[in-house]
Amino acid sequence: MRRSHAVATLCLLTVLAGCGGLLDDRATPEPVELGNASVPPGITADGVDASTLAANHDAVLGSTSYTVRVSEVITSNGTVRRNATRDRWVAPGADRYLFRRVQRTNGFPTSSLAPVLTYWYDGTAVTQRIGTGADARVDRFPTEPPGPLRDPTSHRGVARVLDAFELRPNRTLGDGPVRLTGVRFSDPESAPTPSFVGPPRNASLRAVVDGRGYVRSYRFAYDADASGVSGTVRVVRRVRFVAVGTTTVEAPAWADEAR
Repeated sequence: MRRSHAVATLCLLTVLAGCGGLLDDRATPEPVELGNASVPPGITADGVDASTLAANHDAVLGSTSYTVRVSEVITSNGTVRRNATRDRWVAPGADRYLFRRVQRTNGFPTSSLAPVLTYWYDGTAVTQRIGTGADARVDRFPTEPPGPLRDPTSHRGVARVLDAFELRPNRTLGDGPVRLTGVRFSDPESAPTPSFVGPPRNASLRAVVDGRGYVRSYRFAYDADASGVSGTVRVVRRVRFVAVGTTTVEAPAWADEAR
């Protein structure tokens, strides 16, 4: 095992700096129907208060375990230039979590990043693994809580993407999930985008809010210019919060071996 605090820290900062349904903005929005059942905080028939909804999202997920699955696909002229996934498994209170990023690139500026990066946070230290198999490099270094992941529930990203749109809420059955449709892209500067992608345009959003008040999933799609790529790229970002309350978070074997 080789230890390099400087290299490990740089890799983590690079990943975290990059760190999430498609609807034609000209389409007619679905009619609003919320019924008489309770509605998650921040949602009314008139619209959505993004900060209130995001705060409740954070409060709900912050007290339980859950899994976050993020995928981001960037295409140009029909060719996939980047396909990246980020998965993380989080314990209650985020005192432990496992993060894994996998990316495939084709002539894209982020090609220099490691294809596979995984790290484990145990409450006092981070163990990072770059690559897979026998050739993987493993580093371990101490860090203060909450570790390198400063926003475990992604509530800041949720607030930003929701705040970028005028949203129309819809729920047709009982106290089930509320669906949010972006009817107009009102604040492009608020939308979270990678550092290597320019301001978004022709954007659309669809999100689903669980009855308990957290954002269960969203799909944010837009056009943009990207560094090192000629012409317009299409970015589709999907984020899902799953296994809420049932996620098991355990240290991977390679992290235990690094001690």
